[in-house]
Amino acid sequence: AMASTEATDMDAEVLAAIKQAFDRYDLDKNGYIDLAELSSLAEDLGESLQGDELQEAYRSLDTNGNGRVSFEEFMMWWNE
Repeated sequence: AMASTEATDMDAEVLAAIKQAFDRYDLDKNGYIDLAELSSLAEDLGESLQGDELQEAYRSLDTNGNGRVSFEEFMMWWNE
């Protein structure tokens, strides 16, 4: 149990920063980002996604196939 507590403490700051970035690009504030917003968000976090790479990332991000990416889906992908 101890290891997970340490990880959580360490990740809280990272999580907050990513959530802040996610919210900045979730322009319509619906809790989801689209393809264009994903591109901007990834770039902001130091990861440039273009063309096929962006499409592929978006497909793997949208785990439930509803055509949009939630913060939870983004975090699962980002932490891989």
